[in-house]
Amino acid sequence: MSTKTQNDKQRRVTRQIRISSDFHRKVKLLAAEQGKTISILVDGILNQYFTPPVPDSPDGSEIKQ
Repeated sequence: MSTKTQNDKQRRVTRQIRISSDFHRKVKLLAAEQGKTISILVDGILNQYFTPPVPDSPDGSEIKQ
């Protein structure tokens, strides 16, 4: 039995999105290289994509943490 209560756990919900076989293969390989699950890797990628860049960044590529 888990030591965490339901309120302590972050609830994850599975959603399906359609991507090409090529993208799936690339994401799967990248996740394996980084020792992450595909889900965690995709969450990070989407978080970076939807987080606005820091205004003081010279190239606009830095992401707020």
